Amino acid sequence: MAEFRGTSYARAVREWEPLDWWRLEARALHHLPSVRRSLAAFAPPGAWRDLPKDAAPAWGCL
Repeated sequence: MAEFRGTSYARAVREWEPLDWWRLEARALHHLPSVRRSLAAFAPPGAWRDLPKDAAPAWGCL
């Protein structure tokens, strides 16, 4: 079974901060662009800045 993007991120984080939860959601929902786009409207901008380019395409709200 392939590992999801969110799983590897969750295993790598040692100390969780509020933005880490948003980053985890963005990675976990990678395969559901419509849900990610909806989430982006509520997420702080910092949650998207360090994501790989393929994890968060350049949408106007991000």
